[in-house]
Amino acid sequence: MSEIPSTVNNVDLIAATDAKIVKVNLYSQRAEVTRLCSFKAVSGVNKVVLKGLSNQLEPASLRVEGRGHATIHDVGLGYTPRPTVPTTSLELELAQRNLSLKKKALERSEQSLSALESYLGTMNVQHVTPSGLSAVVSQYQTVTQGLDEETLALATEVKNLEAEVQREKEKLGTPKDWNSNLTRQVSVSVVTDVEGDIVLSVVYAVSAARWLAKYDIRVDMQQKEKSVKLVYKAVISQNTSEDWTNVPITLETAVPTLGIELPTLSPWNVSVIQPIRAESKKSAFPLRRSRMLASAPLAEAYSAEKEESDDDMGFGLFDDDSPTGMAALAAPVTHIGAYVNSKGNVNASFRIPGLVSVPGTGEEKTFTIAEPELEATISWFSIPKADLHTHMKASIKNSSVFTLLPGEASIYVDGSFISSTHIQDVSPQEKFDCPLGIDPTLRVTYHPQRKNRGQTGLWNASNVYTYAQRITVQNTKADFAVDNLRIVDQIPVSQDNQVTVKLLQPALSLPTKSVIGGTSKSSEAPQTPTLPSVKMEGGVVAQWKGSDEPDVDTASLGKDGMLSFLCGVQPQEKVNITLQWEVSYPAKTSVTGI
Repeated sequence: MSEIPSTVNNVDLIAATDAKIVKVNLYSQRAEVTRLCSFKAVSGVNKVVLKGLSNQLEPASLRVEGRGHATIHDVGLGYTPRPTVPTTSLELELAQRNLSLKKKALERSEQSLSALESYLGTMNVQHVTPSGLSAVVSQYQTVTQGLDEETLALATEVKNLEAEVQREKEKLGTPKDWNSNLTRQVSVSVVTDVEGDIVLSVVYAVSAARWLAKYDIRVDMQQKEKSVKLVYKAVISQNTSEDWTNVPITLETAVPTLGIELPTLSPWNVSVIQPIRAESKKSAFPLRRSRMLASAPLAEAYSAEKEESDDDMGFGLFDDDSPTGMAALAAPVTHIGAYVNSKGNVNASFRIPGLVSVPGTGEEKTFTIAEPELEATISWFSIPKADLHTHMKASIKNSSVFTLLPGEASIYVDGSFISSTHIQDVSPQEKFDCPLGIDPTLRVTYHPQRKNRGQTGLWNASNVYTYAQRITVQNTKADFAVDNLRIVDQIPVSQDNQVTVKLLQPALSLPTKSVIGGTSKSSEAPQTPTLPSVKMEGGVVAQWKGSDEPDVDTASLGKDGMLSFLCGVQPQEKVNITLQWEVSYPAKTSVTGI
């Protein structure tokens, strides 16, 4: 490189007009912004100052890269000083002069009214004859009406001039094109030995920017396969005062974190507490306190652990002293397909199609990421003893390539809004449940309970009560069969050896020990237990509640007296379910709960 001239070429750039945003990577609580700016470099040192950046800029995240035959010598980050403004102007002086004149005119008008009223008050019969009183009053009204109109007009002019003076003062107090929220500036020294265009890439992170996931779940009850359409939305807002106008935005699900080292455990020591002898009668409290203290090693370990946690409390994202604060932000982003890139099933990034605009005022903007069609199983659920309503639920499989983030979801069934719910993290191919509200076309009747009393035995007589509970389900739909309806009811559970409860119908037995264990005495692999179920009239299948759950605890089945009846109901048809049980106890015993 030849000898560099000693002169410095100063280049001032404004971010809003001279440094276009070419990329935004938006995280849950911050964003990484990439700007490109170009300037005509001269041989030697070029001092480039990029002004008008957001005050939300994170200092530790700033990095600058160059394109062209030049070398970046140094990079600095500071604040743009507030420009000086004049204390007065021709417009302000003129407005103040007019205001002073109008105030004096208003004062004279008010004094005239006051003088006229005072003069009229001094007049009596010696000055005015009764015949001339009418003329005096008429003249008084004419003069005062004119003064009133003049006073009102002057007061309005004074008010308008006061507002004009205030506006002129505000213009003087605020420099032209000055925004107190955009005072950050980046200075870059670029050294080159040839003249030419140089392009600088300025990358930085800003807080006060976020995105949230939001969903519309649209269920088509007439569709058998892929009956759910999921509208995946992103709600974006940023209050950085930098407008993102026609920029590509990538939504990141990763959360930049610090402190990625593995945790460690402090030693855990146990020792005998050594009591402290009391030296006087007043030493009872210190002795009692000594018994409450842990041994010295334990106390030291706690103290060390507390100090370590206190240090962690002051360690935040993008700390100025952090060497890794921008590690996640600085990672290159690649996209698979049009919208999504799944990073090892841990994090994903979504590219919003096209170019979008988000104002820097905090206004929320909603964009659609994708609209995948998902497989779903619709089921109905009712506990008529507690509530006669029939609730709908959809078990949805996320068969798309998108990771569903936690967010609010609006549920629509056959085009009608039903309710809102909250979706947790759902990975691709994972299932999640979604409530669909109440189905009024399925009417459940919980008939009055029937009770019969009997007695057995002569010497050791026992009271025997037989109960029968009938449930009727009617499908009032014209042409839609309900195939997956679950009715839940219960029988009482005995808490005393003298009281016996026996299920009569359905003839459902409790799981045996061999079924509960689920293992074979042979050397073969453990067998999946076959849980008891009974097929009843009308195709109803009865089982203990929880039998078909994936994490069922077979040892506890039936212990709570809960039963499930699985049934299907054809259009305009009814299904009857009968539950019978028997309660017996000694004749001279009082029993509660039945």
